[in-house]
Amino acid sequence: KLFIGNITGFNNQLIVGDNGTVSNASFAFLIAAGNSLVLSGGVLSVSGGITNTSGTISGYGLIKGNVGFATAGTLATGLGNSVGTLALSNNLTLASASTTVLKLDKNQAGSNDLLKVAGTVTQAGTLTINNVGAALVGGDTFKVLAFTSQSGSFATINLPSLTGTLVW
Repeated sequence: KLFIGNITGFNNQLIVGDNGTVSNASFAFLIAAGNSLVLSGGVLSVSGGITNTSGTISGYGLIKGNVGFATAGTLATGLGNSVGTLALSNNLTLASASTTVLKLDKNQAGSNDLLKVAGTVTQAGTLTINNVGAALVGGDTFKVLAFTSQSGSFATINLPSLTGTLVW
């Protein structure tokens, strides 16, 4: 197993950058509280899967392998205020205390974050969508989740505020 973090350590990161690839044969990744896995256009291949015990998985790129949240933790696509696509080749299992954060920005190419899962998404926890760009107007549409199959549901969904007479 590869463990990001230690008993007393916080702010540890594994960053997989542009055109970078990290691959392994059989071990699992564990992400502990206060620590993070960041994809910045790279590929992380983990045959043993990733278990987030309460850290953060963020960025854009591709994770090959199952991703699961054991308890808490955050999944955030894109980096900072930049939108991006985080693709998972297998399954994603969220936990009741996990948070998924996605962004909208009509001024950027792609206009929004996209969480793309080739397998099954087990939804749970909180989904938060933030608008980091221009005000939303009637007729705006965004695809923020794509998956082959889905189970469960988000317990809480937080959407950006709208102006005028617009409603969700």
